[in-house]
Amino acid sequence: MNEEEEFEKNRTILLQNCNSNIQTHMGYQIAVIIGSLTLISQWKSFFDNGYLPRMGFYVLLDLILILSVYVVGRMFRWSFLSSNILAMTYCEYTSYCARHEYYAQNGKERRTSKLRLLQDLAQDTIMTGDLSFGLWLARRFHSGIDKDSLVELFILFLVVFLILFLFDSLFLRNTLPSLSSVAFIK
Repeated sequence: MNEEEEFEKNRTILLQNCNSNIQTHMGYQIAVIIGSLTLISQWKSFFDNGYLPRMGFYVLLDLILILSVYVVGRMFRWSFLSSNILAMTYCEYTSYCARHEYYAQNGKERRTSKLRLLQDLAQDTIMTGDLSFGLWLARRFHSGIDKDSLVELFILFLVVFLILFLFDSLFLRNTLPSLSSVAFIK
């Protein structure tokens, strides 16, 4: 097998992996949508039982929103990766290998696999591409949840929770309880 055939074989393997991950994350998103619809269908039982269940409803709704952002970000990451692998040419791949000197000049001693080189090239394209919202999400969650993205998700959680709680108090005409009154209401 020559180098170009090996490139195509590795590209096919990576595309299958990316497409499998896209399908998996789409399944996660469908599960989140079903969970949110189930939660929303039971809103009346949360709202009829006081402040704590109502706040619990908002927390669950907020968690579903945050989980959706994360899953969509990972799905964008795999979609962009798949797109970059499809658009990649053999010339780009060989110049990338030469630029990064992943394997020795004689071609026998490799520091990493050719499959990994192909994935690194596609990943580098994601990290240096023109910025769009989808690409920003893909970059934020390219390696799962790290410390920085966890902090961002927590801040987003707090902001959305406060917006939901203020919406509840302003438009649904529920008074804002103090923390002490919430703790003692049964």
